[in-house]
Amino acid sequence: TCRFLSGTLINRMLGYLGGEKPPFVLHRLDMWTSGAVVFSKNKSLVPLIHQLFRDRKVQKDYLCLVDGLPTNDQMRDGKFLVDAPIDK
Repeated sequence: TCRFLSGTLINRMLGYLGGEKPPFVLHRLDMWTSGAVVFSKNKSLVPLIHQLFRDRKVQKDYLCLVDGLPTNDQMRDGKFLVDAPIDK
């Protein structure tokens, strides 16, 4: 076996899902920043989800933890809003 096989993301997901069939890798969100990966357990959904990403119909919302309190000018409708590009 390959020496990297046991530490792969696919194998970790397989263990997490407790199944025999590996999940399908669909998309890596914001590869240069968060690096979050989207998987599908169902092969029939893969083309549909790929198309949603290609057509930019997927809405991405981010949650962050901050230290301290935001200022009033950073608040909009009771929420702390950062309107800036995500940096590496």
